[in-house]
Amino acid sequence: MDKRPETSERPYHHGQLREVLIEETIRFLRGEGLDRFSLRTVARRVGVSAMPPAHHFGSAKGLLTQVAVHGYRMLDAQLANLKPVPGPPQGMLRAHTAAYIRFALDEPELFKLMFRRNLVDRTNAEYVAVSGQALSRFAQAAARVYGITIEPDHGVME
Repeated sequence: MDKRPETSERPYHHGQLREVLIEETIRFLRGEGLDRFSLRTVARRVGVSAMPPAHHFGSAKGLLTQVAVHGYRMLDAQLANLKPVPGPPQGMLRAHTAAYIRFALDEPELFKLMFRRNLVDRTNAEYVAVSGQALSRFAQAAARVYGITIEPDHGVME
């Protein structure tokens, strides 16, 4: 009888544990949901104890912060890749709004995580920069509708 611990069929390669843990956490969120997340479960799914993830991220909050950063990168890429909409700026704002909503519908658990103050470190420099970039694209599209210019704000979101 096989007595190995329950692990993912995607073993990590030395030096890639950080990325594998982020990817596995995203898979976990998609399949199990944010409310069922635990650092131990994700660690077990990649075949390690809870100690290596704690070494890389400090805590579950550290890992979830990096997963949220990944989510903002995904959202930013969707917004950055929008095709220009000819005509008044309202068309571009509609395109941004549709992309934002599409992301929320396609990745509901990741989207929830991105805005959960108690689960992510909103003072983390990478989180601040990436979330600010993604959300400023949306804000810029809205500002154009009113004919105003806003400077990108990469401060902590309240």
